[in-house]
Amino acid sequence: MVLAKNEFIENKINTKFLKSATIMLLFILLYGVNNTYIYYASLIPFGISIVFSLMFVGFNGYVLGFVYLASLLLGGVDIPLLLQGFNVLGVLSLLQYLLSKGKLSLKKWQLFLFLLSSLISFVVFNVGGTKENLALFVSIVLSVFFLYSCLVFLDATIGKCLLGKVNLDEKICGCVILIIFSVGISGCNVSIINLGLVFGTLVLLIVNKLCSSNVSIMCGVLIGIGSAIYYVNSIYISLFVVMVVGAVAFKCNWKILSAIAVILVYVLFVLMFGLGFVLGECLSVLLGACVYLCIPKKILQQFSGIFVRTKQVAISNIFNSGKKEVVERIKELSIVFSEMDKVYRDMVKGGLEPQEAKGLIKDELVAGVCSKCSNFARCFRDGCSFMAQCVENIVSVGYDKGKLSLIDLPEYLTTNCYCVGQIVQYFNNLISAYMEYKTAVNNIDTSRVLIAEQLGGVSRLLEVLSSEVDINVSLGNPIEEVLKERLNYAGIICLECVVYEKDINNKTIQLIVANRQYNDSKLLKIVNKSLKSKYFIVSSELSQVAGAITLVLKNKPNYDIVFGSSFVTKNGKVECGDNHLVTRVNDGKYMVSICDGMGSGKEASRISKLTISLIENFYRAGFDNETILSSVNKILSLNESENFSTIDLCIIDARKNIYDFVKLGASNGYIKRANNEVEVVSSSGLPVGVIENITPHITKLRISNMDMVILVSDGVGDALGDSIQSLLINLDTINPQLLSEQILNKALEVNNGVSLDDMTVVCVRVFESV
Repeated sequence: MVLAKNEFIENKINTKFLKSATIMLLFILLYGVNNTYIYYASLIPFGISIVFSLMFVGFNGYVLGFVYLASLLLGGVDIPLLLQGFNVLGVLSLLQYLLSKGKLSLKKWQLFLFLLSSLISFVVFNVGGTKENLALFVSIVLSVFFLYSCLVFLDATIGKCLLGKVNLDEKICGCVILIIFSVGISGCNVSIINLGLVFGTLVLLIVNKLCSSNVSIMCGVLIGIGSAIYYVNSIYISLFVVMVVGAVAFKCNWKILSAIAVILVYVLFVLMFGLGFVLGECLSVLLGACVYLCIPKKILQQFSGIFVRTKQVAISNIFNSGKKEVVERIKELSIVFSEMDKVYRDMVKGGLEPQEAKGLIKDELVAGVCSKCSNFARCFRDGCSFMAQCVENIVSVGYDKGKLSLIDLPEYLTTNCYCVGQIVQYFNNLISAYMEYKTAVNNIDTSRVLIAEQLGGVSRLLEVLSSEVDINVSLGNPIEEVLKERLNYAGIICLECVVYEKDINNKTIQLIVANRQYNDSKLLKIVNKSLKSKYFIVSSELSQVAGAITLVLKNKPNYDIVFGSSFVTKNGKVECGDNHLVTRVNDGKYMVSICDGMGSGKEASRISKLTISLIENFYRAGFDNETILSSVNKILSLNESENFSTIDLCIIDARKNIYDFVKLGASNGYIKRANNEVEVVSSSGLPVGVIENITPHITKLRISNMDMVILVSDGVGDALGDSIQSLLINLDTINPQLLSEQILNKALEVNNGVSLDDMTVVCVRVFESV
């Protein structure tokens, strides 16, 4: 696996921290075991075993040697201890030297030999009576087995940088180490502070945070066994178990609750069971809890890989891998459609150039009429180009006019040609056939360009879709645990919670909650408070879990809308040629539009309905502005009848806080801001369906709270003209329906109550989501 630069640096820092923390713990452990005797046996060999096991997983032998020597001499300096310390330091230094020079590839059996050689001084200075010698022998034998336990556990944890999950054998070895550590540190005191209680409290709280209740209780039992062995009092097992129970009972996202619980349980236990309240011991428990509270969450997460099940990570990886495959497939489809776009554009032939078309018509006219005349040889004899020039001129005149008549013929031709009538008739037939051919070719080319644009639009749409699908779902997000905890605390039983996001503006939450405890408003209040944003329920359906439902929530767009509209038909017409629409085309995006069909009445209404329906469906599919308008224009221009329609369109993106005004032949649009300022959105361009190629006029503006967007059709725009701006400034109405009626009434008033054209007004109020 190749790490990115920042991942490599973070990994390196974590490894350094891990090793530094291990060295500190090692020093405390060595200080404890080097000064602990149990049944005539010293625990010094156990400390040496830990030192050698650390060297096997990559720690520096020189550093370990000096740490061991310092911890040994911290309890007092005498010749035997000094020689024992230098014995261990010398063996570790030799081993490190051999490894650094490449003269030794360390094996486990070799490590056992080096361990025994480092115990020579210890054996020499501890030989005594029968009991002492037996205890010495047992101590050395057990230290060898302890070395094996250390090797197994440390290789599974530090050797894997805390990324793997320990198996049963490794857990047992870890339990042995924990007991020995607890035994050794139980008798260590710094002033009135007992390091055994500090260590026990700290470990219990960390394990409780990272592991299940069963593991936490087992950890408390092991630490209690260690203390019980040292103090020869089994009540310490009960003490640490009860402390764990207190931590488990108050386990939640707030670390401080479990820390306070451990302290209170300790105080109550020693008072109830007559252990005596000792200030130093109480302060030791308090210190352990404080150290736990000071550990950053990132550090705790580094250790979670040892204890926490990796099933969720595997599920997340499977999901993300499958999603990446889908993204790649979508991208490949996008490329295919892009290539098809190019193919169809290459198929566009285009019509003949005018000069080329005239030449072909001239040749056909001469071949069809003149060549059959008895005077053909005389008129087109060699060296005589006058008649040929004469025919070329009449073809040019007829081509430009679209037909030919007798008055278009030159005098020379009418007085000398016997086939004048045939020439006129034959030419008109030719030019009519050519125009039909030209129209057919243009329609075919337009169809090909339309198909090409659709394919190109699909290609771009697939690109956008691939980016929307390409979201990583990471299970085990801390906010998920916070949300579950708060819902459960409020009485809403939450079984599962997953939070994922496409970008900063789009977050989705999926919850599985118990049906009998479910309450919409209460749940949304907790979610909004926890995530500091506003959410709404997208869907609710029965879950596969019996008695539960699955909820999908999304964060609300930044803005919402209300709208009003008013219209009248042209006097004497039943149907309105204007059609308008206000609709949500997708999440957080609204379309406001007015389409004004050519003329008025039934046919104009049909054209505007067709236009607005095409635009709506294109936007719902996710196409971009240019593709939509170009495609709609070509669809309308394919029909032989004159299907003209103005387009006045405003796309309100309530997540990106942007207006997109698109105008083709429409009247000006307006935005009335909250401060009563009115912005004019000018229009340009021809209506759709007039020419084959159009360039839409698109204006982008920023959304502000309490904006009023006003769109009017040509009937209103022509009646009021530039006075609309001053009218909007003077009107204080915030109700969009009432405002649309006031504007329409003013337009009718200008025309003395008569609607000279179809009139439509659409007003949209944009306000922050609540």
